[in-house]
Amino acid sequence: MERVEWDALLRQLALSYSLLESNGITNWVASAGSEQFLRDLVASQTPNWAVTGSFGASELVSVAAPEITMVYADDPDGIAALTRLRPVRRGGNVVIALPYDDIVFDRTWHRNGITYASPAQLCVDCLTGPGRMPAEGEALLDWLRARAPSWQAPSLIQPADAP
Repeated sequence: MERVEWDALLRQLALSYSLLESNGITNWVASAGSEQFLRDLVASQTPNWAVTGSFGASELVSVAAPEITMVYADDPDGIAALTRLRPVRRGGNVVIALPYDDIVFDRTWHRNGITYASPAQLCVDCLTGPGRMPAEGEALLDWLRARAPSWQAPSLIQPADAP
């Protein structure tokens, strides 16, 4: 049986990838706040989206209250229209990332109707994010270590259990 040093693999990936630089990023303001944006997103029944960054990490670890919602989506402008977001050049409280690869939608999990990126994707995204996100990434690494192999898929063709 082969063994993968997954924590070293995630750290190595974080050296060549960046959530905000490797994906097409758009910045938005959700006037009613991030929580309402997420409720509206769930209600829209739009396919192919997943929460990442601090809001995703906060479902697994507690570092600080999340402020900016980051979401991967195949159709950022469509989601923005459906959820009544306003575009901004910088700042805002919502970032929608058009993923460079659909792998961000693999092994997602759900809680309270919200789709989250896989724990490994959340970890790498936080490790490469701005502000306190790297600290959240480190906390996620600790969480992953403490709960392995429960969050890991048993094989490449089988799904992982939800965290």
